[in-house]
Formats: sequence, structure tokens, C-alpha cells
Amino acid sequence: MPDIELSELRDEKAKISVEHQGDISILRLQGSPHALIDPKSVTMLTRAIDGVRLQRSKVLVIHNEPHAFAPERLDKILRQVDNETDDRQSHNLIRRIRYTAIHAINLFKELDCIEIVTIRGPVDLNFFGLILAADFIIARDDFELRNRVLDQRSLTGSATPWFLAHYMGIARTKRLIMEEQSLSGQEALDLALINRLTPEEDLEAVAFAEAQRLAAKPQNTIRYLRKSYYCLHKSFSQYLKEFGPGFIEP
Repeated sequence: MPDIELSELRDEKAKISVEHQGDISILRLQGSPHALIDPKSVTMLTRAIDGVRLQRSKVLVIHNEPHAFAPERLDKILRQVDNETDDRQSHNLIRRIRYTAIHAINLFKELDCIEIVTIRGPVDLNFFGLILAADFIIARDDFELRNRVLDQRSLTGSATPWFLAHYMGIARTKRLIMEEQSLSGQEALDLALINRLTPEEDLEAVAFAEAQRLAAKPQNTIRYLRKSYYCLHKSFSQYLKEFGPGFIEP
């Protein structure tokens, strides 16, 4: 049984704890999606990820709180935008959210370890790009991908279309978005958008079992595998650079 090291960071919007067990690190995010889009919280996240990097972990397991990426969470963020009386302030807030989310995605993309993420509850399509940045996704059995993109006056989830197009192809992605299709957990599983569907009581055990399986593999194999199937990372970075400033209707 490896020694367990535990550290915790918190601010007024989020709490981040990191646990190291041998070659496996476990990151718990409370306050998502603020932990991924709020500048102060992402600064904490950067410190936590630096600890994982120094630990030279082979696998990082990321646990999110229930309904962390649900439509209601996005609505709360968009209400902050709507409450801005000045259009320029609204635009700047959207840009800040986007750039901070891009920074959070890149934090995980630049790690050499495999990343497993657990999701509890429904997910708004706009948030899904944050999740698809992981290598292995384990969802609770009430997972649903809810598509309300065309009803929102700003596409806050700039990474989502890129990831979906690369996972499913451009034609299927356009059909999903333009026909306002939502996906059940089984449909997302069939499309390989998630890797597992499991009950709440088994969720963390399944994630840790997968982490143990993957941690037993050679480190160099893990490192070069990630580099090989993210060979389009440069085009992704360029996409985010051009798309990141985004748009917002007056």
C-alpha cells in the first residue's frame, strides 16, 4: 500500500484537494465550473497541477462534484453576463471566462500523465469541451448531454465544437448542433464520447481500478501515446487562439 499525501487549496468559490498514492494522483474539484473558469481558482488549480507534475504521476484522476457542469451552472454564469449593463463589460466577461477555460484545458493537455475524469449528472454541451480534454471519461448513470447552444447568445464553450468534430466528424457534429440534439448516456457511450457509465456507488472505485490498470504501464509508453493521439494539438492551440476572443451580440 503506497503512502498517501494529501494537500488542499481553497478560495471563496472553489476547493481543490490533491491526493497522491504512488503513481496515481487524485484531484477533487469543488466549485466547478468556477474551479476551471474563475481566474483566482485557476491559479489554485495551476499550483495543484504543478504538484502532480513534480510527483511524476502516471495517472491523474479528477473527481467533480455532482451536477458540476449541468445547464443550471451555465445559466448562473450567463446571468452574470446579462447583469452587466455595458455591452463592452459583457463582452470582456465572456472573453475572460473563455481565456481562463482555455488556460485550464492547456494545463491538463500539457501533463505527461493519463487523465481520468468522473462526471456526476447531466452536462451542458457548452461545458463538454472541458471534459473531452481528458483521456478517459467515467460518467454516473444519469449522465445526459444537453444541447442548448443555439439558444445562447454567446458560445462560451469554445473548445466543444473542436473536440466534437474530431471525435464524431464534422458532418455529425453539425447535425447534432443544428438539429439541437441532446444525447443520453448510452448514446454518448455508443459514440465513444465517454468510456464508462456506472452507478454512483461504484463511480470512484471504477475510476481507481482503471487508474491502477493504466499506472502499471511503462511511463514512456504513456508519454508518447498522449503525444501521438494529440498530434493535432498545435492546430487546436491555433483554433483556440483565433476563436478564444469569441463574439457576443449587442
